[in-house]
Formats: sequence, structure tokens, C-alpha cells
Amino acid sequence: MWISRFNPDSVSADDIAGGMTNCHVPDTMMPDKHTAAPPTLRTHLSTLLAESGGNTWPPTPTPASDWPTVLQPYHTIALLSPPHFVDASALHPQRTDEDLRRRINESREWLTTQLRVAVDLPSVLLALDDNDLDSGTRGGFLACLAYLAHLYRWGTIPVVRVAQDETVLPRLPEEVKVPMKGLIYSNLRHLEDVYPTAATAERLNAEIFYEMESLAFPFYTAISQLPTQLANDDDDDPRPLLHQALTALRASFKKFAETVHERKLAKDVWMSHAQGFHGWGVDGYDGVSGDHSLLIRAVDAFLGIGVGGSVVVPPKAEEAKAQEEIPTTRTSDSWWSWITGWWRTPAKVSQPAPPPPPPQPTTITPIPYSTHYLPHAQTTFLTAIRTANLRSHPRIASSPELAEIINLVKLWRLGHTRKAVYYEDLALPERRPMTASGGVYGGVSAEAGKENGAQGGEVEQGEMIRRLEARLRARVEATR
Repeated sequence: MWISRFNPDSVSADDIAGGMTNCHVPDTMMPDKHTAAPPTLRTHLSTLLAESGGNTWPPTPTPASDWPTVLQPYHTIALLSPPHFVDASALHPQRTDEDLRRRINESREWLTTQLRVAVDLPSVLLALDDNDLDSGTRGGFLACLAYLAHLYRWGTIPVVRVAQDETVLPRLPEEVKVPMKGLIYSNLRHLEDVYPTAATAERLNAEIFYEMESLAFPFYTAISQLPTQLANDDDDDPRPLLHQALTALRASFKKFAETVHERKLAKDVWMSHAQGFHGWGVDGYDGVSGDHSLLIRAVDAFLGIGVGGSVVVPPKAEEAKAQEEIPTTRTSDSWWSWITGWWRTPAKVSQPAPPPPPPQPTTITPIPYSTHYLPHAQTTFLTAIRTANLRSHPRIASSPELAEIINLVKLWRLGHTRKAVYYEDLALPERRPMTASGGVYGGVSAEAGKENGAQGGEVEQGEMIRRLEARLRARVEATR
């Protein structure tokens, strides 16, 4: 059930410095419980790892077999669940709304019954209240709870419009709701022989966040050591740490680029069978997206990129010209050529490309940013990075490594914008368009669609894509 491709005990300090690691925290990074000194970035990072990662990053859950006995039924039920929720009748099943409602209700009732019979809720709450319960066990258990909650929320997979249209989630099982006051999942593994592209998309969606965070860990350690470096005399050069940070970002973004393209992730299954499951969009909660990952938030904090506000987004023609100019100073660098080629190369599509949109005027677009749904230890670490204001220090501000980091992040965001629009812009018969954190139609109501000339779902989808692209382009413009 758990996807873990790294053995943290085998990772050395050299691996950490080199940029490929799911790593244990060295003893020297652990917080000193006897010191009264103000916390540093290094202690904030080590606290994050201790509280959220079981002293590894990305977090490594304790195997379910080692959990307290009263918690283990949750994992057993999670293993039994996929055949009851995944609709294997077709890749994109065509059912009547009545049939879908019956299927959703039956799946939810099955899960509710399994939990009611197998779980001793008072004993579960006592186990979770035990201060000796390690963070690896807590993380694994909470991930399992999250998985079961998402199964209940949708009722059937792939996500269908009958569930999307719900505004209130009925009767979330007490065994899930109460312990909740981080699972790598596998809904489709048992269908790999029938729908291999769907199973691959689900697996890669799980792996990409794990592997990007593994590769990004040297970025976190580098920026956490910079304040100490800068506090020393002017002869202590911060550039090696900046180079370590740059190298880690290159490795992490390259992993994303190697994964997110049509040859690996088929467009017709990405939103329906991989990302859609992680949406929420009910009871007033939107849900999370890749923007909530620690890596993206840490990069923004280091560069001082907006926590709100707005930016001027130029017309696409002007933006395209600016995009062409970004890597010109790095034409001899094969890595830059490679990453530029990734986002500029047209993806292979199975349907005709839509006509180009009409020219858009310059717009002022809010920079999307929210700390909702982030663990406390992460928000504390991110706040500490932002407060340190490392970028403004003269020895960092004048470094060529900082300029490369800015160009790299902007180039990656340009590619991410293009890929996001490509994958999101797909009408599927069984579902409504939906972004991961914006809900159905990406938060675009039917009324908003009509104000922009909408004549039904297809135009509403177009309005969703327009707004999604505007939000992503606002991030590009803010990266400077």
C-alpha cells in the first residue's frame, strides 16, 4: 500500500550534499533542548522534521504492522476499499445519474459499516493521546484517515458530476471525522492490466511529490545555514550554499519535467483518475493543490515572492516575447536547453488543437496564496525563512547564483503554466471540469460564466481555464 522508493538508513551525508535524498536528520541539526537562544532557521527546520517527518524528509510513515493494534483496522479497511469504489466497467464509465447516486450511496454505506464494526473509537482516541506515539506512526495513520475521507467524499472513482454537485457531505463516519479534530494511495493498482495508463498516472502522481521533496532537501539545508554564514565576516563566502540550493532546485524541477508530459501521463486519465481524487470542494472547503507543497512555498519565501497583493499580467504576445528572452544568457548550458525544450515542445494530443484565443489586454491579477491546510510546523518554518529576508543581504543579492535561481523558478513556472492548462482543458463525459484547489469549474460559478458570455458547461470550462491561467501567470510575473 505504501510507496517508498528510498531506504533512509542508506543515505549518507555525501548524498545529502549531492541533492538526492530522503534523509535522516544529522544529530547536529536536532534542536538543543537546553538552550534558551532564539530559534534559528536550522532549529526551525529540525523541528519541522521532528514533528512532521519522523526525522526524515519527505516524511517516512511507520509501517501499519507496527502501529498500536487499535489503529490497524484503518489500514486493513483501506486495503479492502479500492474494488468497492473504483468503477472498472470502462475507463470513463457512462452511467445514469440514478445509477451513480445508488453506487455512491452503497460505497459510502460499505465504508461506514466496515469502520463501525472494526474500529473501537474510544480506544483509538486514547492511543492517539499517548505522547509516546511517534510522528512516523501519527503521519501514517493520519494519511490513512485522509485516504478514507477522500474515498467517502467521492463515493466512486473516477470522480463524477453527481458527487461534484454536492454542497454538503452527508454523515462523514465518526471513526474518520473524530480522530481528524499526509497515505500514498493505490486505488487503481488492481486494474493495472485493464487500464495501464490510469494506474500509471495514479502512481506517478503519488511519486512525483515524494521524489521532488527528496531532491529538494539540500535546498532547505542550504538556506537554513545561510544566516550563520552571513553572520560571519565578509570572507565567508555564501556562494557554495547558494550553489547547493540551485543544484537541488534543478534536480527537483527536472524530476517534474521528466514526469509531466504526455508520453508518461496521459491527458485523458490525469484529472479523472489521478488528481481528481484529491479534490474536495464541499462544505465550503476547496482542498489543496501542488502549490501547497513545502518546496514551492519555501522557494517563494526565500525569494520574497508575494503573500497576497496583485501584479500586472501583460498580454500573451508580450509575455511570449519575454519568455523567449529568459534563457538567452544560458545558451551554452545543456540543462537550460533541456528544461526550455520541455515546456516549449508541443505535447502530442489525440484531438485537434483549439483555435488561438483572441488577444487579451494587460490585466491586474491577484497573486494566489493561502496558508490553509498547511501543518503548523511548516508554516512556522516558512515564516522564519521569509522573516530572515536572506535575499536582501548584499552578498546574496549580488551573487550570480541568485540570478540563476530566479531565472530557473520563472522558467519552471512558465512550463508549469503551459502543462497545467494542457491537462486541465479536457471535457470528460462523466464529470465537470474541476481544479484541485478551486472546486468544480475552478470556482467559476454559472453566473460568472454567463457574465463572460457562457452558454453552458463547455464555455464555463473555458472560463475556468482562463482564470486558472491568469492565476498561474500572476505567479510568473511575481517571480523576479
